[in-house]
Amino acid sequence: DGVEEAFYSTNRVLSLSLHKYGDGFFPGTGFYKDIGISSGKYHSINFPFNDGIDDDGYFRVYKSIIDTIFERYKPSVVVLQCGADSLTQDRIGVFNISTKGHGKIVEYMKNKYNHNGSNHVPMLIIGGGGYNIKNVARLWCYETSILCNQSQNISNTIPYSDFINYYKPNFKLHVESDKSMQNKNTQKYLSDMTNKILQQIKSIEIVPSIQINSERIPLLNDDQDDDL
Repeated sequence: DGVEEAFYSTNRVLSLSLHKYGDGFFPGTGFYKDIGISSGKYHSINFPFNDGIDDDGYFRVYKSIIDTIFERYKPSVVVLQCGADSLTQDRIGVFNISTKGHGKIVEYMKNKYNHNGSNHVPMLIIGGGGYNIKNVARLWCYETSILCNQSQNISNTIPYSDFINYYKPNFKLHVESDKSMQNKNTQKYLSDMTNKILQQIKSIEIVPSIQINSERIPLLNDDQDDDL
C-alpha cells in the first residue's frame, strides 16, 4: 500500500498488487476500484483475493494480468517484490501458496521478460513481508536459487548449521500447500475479477520513454577522473 500511495498520481510508474482484501484485513486498502488519480489514473492495479488462494489460481491470475501490462504499458524496468506473507502457514496471511508456487512467478518473470533476447527488461528482485520467519528464509533461499539458475540443483534437505533447529521437525526447504485449507476463490470470481482488471489496463495510455540527452553529460578526462 505504501508503494502504491507513493506513485498514486503519476503515470511514470505502474503498480500491481495481488493481496487479501476485505473482512477488516490490514491495512484495508487495495479494492479493485483503487486505480489511481490525476495522471496516475488506471496505473494502480489491485487484485483482491479471498482466503485460501492456491498455486494454480494465483499464477493464472498473475500471468494473465502481467502479460497484458507488458503488452500495453511496455515497462522499461521492473521491481518485483517477493512478499512471503502469501505463503501458507503465515501467521497473518490467509493464502495457501507453496514455495514452489510462489517461485513459479519469479521464474516466469525471469525467463519471459528478463532473459529473453530482444525482450530483455532490467529487473530488480527484492524481499517483502512475511510473519513466519522460518518460511521467509526458505522462500528467499529458493527464489535466489531460481535467479541463479540453480533451482534444479538445490537440495530439499536443509544442511546442518547453528540454526538447524529453526527448521524442525522436517528440516526441509520447501513448504507445501495445506490440502485441508478451503479455497474461497471460485473460478467465476477469479475470471470475473480478472476481466475487470484487464479492462482497466486497456484504458492505460502508452507512456513515452524519456531519453537521456548525452550531450548534457560532460565527459571526464583522465585528470578529472583521478581527482574524483
